[in-house]
Amino acid sequence: MGFETACVAQAALGECPLWSVREQALYWVDIEAPSLNRFDPATGENTSIPMDENIGCIGFRAGGGFVAQVAGRRGERERLEVKSHARGPHGT
Repeated sequence: MGFETACVAQAALGECPLWSVREQALYWVDIEAPSLNRFDPATGENTSIPMDENIGCIGFRAGGGFVAQVAGRRGERERLEVKSHARGPHGT
């Protein structure tokens, strides 16, 4: 059994992979870019959302959107506009 590369992201420091069952997509952060990313394995497309500050980790909010730890403090983003980003609970 072998492995193959799914996404060539060229990330400076990729962390915090978070799978959305509903979207069938992988969210992850590049701490040093800084950016929030969404990888769609069905299309091979990775969408990168630049952030104003270094982002350490993310989690889904029950009502949609994300909660994120940025630059040593807790910050919230109510909704992030990403192509085909589902609103509401993401599932686990």
